[in-house]
Amino acid sequence: MTFLRNNGKSETVIKQANWKLKQIARNADLFDPETVKEYIASYKKENGNPAKASNKNRILQCYNHFCEVNTIQWIKPYYKVEEEIPLIPTTENVNKIINTATRNYAVIFTLLAETGAEGFLRNNESFALRFAQLPTLL
Repeated sequence: MTFLRNNGKSETVIKQANWKLKQIARNADLFDPETVKEYIASYKKENGNPAKASNKNRILQCYNHFCEVNTIQWIKPYYKVEEEIPLIPTTENVNKIINTATRNYAVIFTLLAETGAEGFLRNNESFALRFAQLPTLL
């Protein structure tokens, strides 16, 4: 994981990559790209439904980093991601969510709704915010 750290990846990304590589290792030989490809092609979510192409691409990216570090030659497949139409809640629905949320979540939801920062902040970034940082964002 020092490869990712040296390339400026965040600790969250490093932890997720580590978890995904362990998941692959439980089901395929990491040093045999063909078994990894087979595993990812048949990858299913915990509920048994097939995983989305975007999830498979993220797993492939983690394995690609592993191959770079260990000088493993392989041809990385790509799964075409279908564009989904986003569900945009009405103002009334947003207010209902904020009013029924716990205090901590209500603050985060209000921040996102009032600043229009839904696409600006990632979930882990908004959870890491401190009150003193808010004036710099507004």
